[in-house]
Amino acid sequence: MNSQLPKAKCLISIDAFVHDRQRMLDTLVDNLEGLVYCNLYDQHWTMIYVSDGCKDLTGYFPDDLMFNNIVSYEEIIFKDDREQVRLAIDEAVKLGKRFEVEYRIRHANTDIIWVCERGNPIYNAKGKVHAIEGFIQNITQRKVAEQSLHDAEFRYRSIFENAIEGIFQTSPNGNYLIVNPALAKIYGYTSPEELISVLNNIQQQLYVTPGRREEFVQAMLANQSVHNFESLVYKKDNSTIWISENARMVHDKAGNLLYYEGTVEDITARKNYDHKIEHQAKHDSLTGLPNRYMLNDRLQQSINFADRYNNKMAVAFVDLDQFKLINDSMGHEVGDQLLLIMSKRLSSCIREVDTVVRLGGDEFVILLTNIESVNDVLISMQRVLTTIAAPCVINELDYVVTSSIGISVYPDDGIEPNTLLKNADSAMYKAKKAGRNNYQIYTQELNEALTERVTMEYRLRLAIENGEFLLHYQPKVNFATGLISGAEALIRWQTVMV
Repeated sequence: MNSQLPKAKCLISIDAFVHDRQRMLDTLVDNLEGLVYCNLYDQHWTMIYVSDGCKDLTGYFPDDLMFNNIVSYEEIIFKDDREQVRLAIDEAVKLGKRFEVEYRIRHANTDIIWVCERGNPIYNAKGKVHAIEGFIQNITQRKVAEQSLHDAEFRYRSIFENAIEGIFQTSPNGNYLIVNPALAKIYGYTSPEELISVLNNIQQQLYVTPGRREEFVQAMLANQSVHNFESLVYKKDNSTIWISENARMVHDKAGNLLYYEGTVEDITARKNYDHKIEHQAKHDSLTGLPNRYMLNDRLQQSINFADRYNNKMAVAFVDLDQFKLINDSMGHEVGDQLLLIMSKRLSSCIREVDTVVRLGGDEFVILLTNIESVNDVLISMQRVLTTIAAPCVINELDYVVTSSIGISVYPDDGIEPNTLLKNADSAMYKAKKAGRNNYQIYTQELNEALTERVTMEYRLRLAIENGEFLLHYQPKVNFATGLISGAEALIRWQTVMV
């Protein structure tokens, strides 16, 4: 008997260990946040084991699902998901593999719950599947987060795909990584994929100005971003457009540069409009010639050029002689056409480096640069006189217009723009007095005569204000009769010495 006592104690200890182990496993299974199950591999997936986690997961007690007592588990699977769940499990059983499938169930309180089911088939002694065992877990929170992420990604993807501005990411060495359809359209490509595949060297293929990409990169390095970076770029068909870029640098957590990202806007229309406004501000609306606004700038440029190359430049003041008569008698329409013809004729008489300016009315100014001698100017002005005087036809009528030209030369006749213009204008009036259809060069004598005339006009105005004029009447006598037949009124200028 004594020899058998230890054996009996050992058996008791083993039974106790097995019991404790089973209790521990039951406790562990029941405390899992999810449902541990075993069901027959039949038409209704009849449950033969359901853990206590069933209540939290489904809202039903384990006994409600056991042997389909109250409800079968298949019934609580969301109707639209039942077929895919059955197919996923059948496929795993067919291949003898574990399965994992995500689907929805309807909680006892009618809420829709997302679950993830993992399991594997159980085989009988004959090697046939007779049951499925596994674990079903609530993944609703993860699914909601995934859906939120998906929705956000969809929204941002929608913005990316449908934005009217171009959006891009480029590598630091000048390759496009990602572009949206708008950018492809701006650059004339049919799709983002085509743009990325064809436009693989931004510096060489995109920017018209050499080194513009390098300027973009330097601005990035200096400020970490660029704003309103305007550039002239090529489209796919080699036409050009103006763009404005806003971009920034993107780094990884270690601070390494990953790529540049930003937006592109086609500003060609605005650039053209700005150019048009600027052109209108600086050019005559009728003839398209530079106007008075540009005259001083062009004149100063011509003076600077003459100083740099140690030569001369000339200012020719041109006035059309018969224009006012034709404009008043034949109307402004004919006058405008005449001005257009004359502006073209003047432009045809000069070199590309010279400039024709319309001051207004029938007055023009010609700036002649790179002049070696005054004789060069005279030859040009003779050509102008001949060209202007040729008959022109307007509305089937011939019109002949001549011109009077005054010339001043830099630096001989002045070193300031206004002085040169004034002196050329004075010479032009001398050409008018000389019979028109000729040119006159400004001289010091002309300046003295004009100065004397201006001084005289000034003194006459003062004489009126100071009462320096005295009126005298002188009788007129008829010599035949000796009688007074009238009187002459004479004004004497009695200057006041200051």
